[in-house]
Amino acid sequence: MTNLENGCNDQEQGTEPNCDQNTDGELGGVITLKVALGGVDKVTSTLATADMLTIGDDWNDTVAPVIMQPNETREITMHWATDEDSYGNEIQSDSLTFDSVFQLIQIINGPSPANR
Repeated sequence: MTNLENGCNDQEQGTEPNCDQNTDGELGGVITLKVALGGVDKVTSTLATADMLTIGDDWNDTVAPVIMQPNETREITMHWATDEDSYGNEIQSDSLTFDSVFQLIQIINGPSPANR
């Protein structure tokens, strides 16, 4: 996950005076990501750089391994949003990128593999 400060215009500098010296953007900190399995939210976190491992760690801690039979499907959805009152000009020009990685692992005898 990458939160970038892509410049510092006048409006942003008004709310974040040192933004031209900062390379980390604030956009991810005001976006909440929810991951659902079968339509039920399982984990929630912001997309702030400091919370980078939260989704995977929480998924491992709260969701039991999903055992699937041949031709069976599961629906995993991600939705993100921000509260319009949770930010101001400090997120202008910021960008956010992240990857989603899913692993399909054959059933094995032994400990369940982790999400890392």
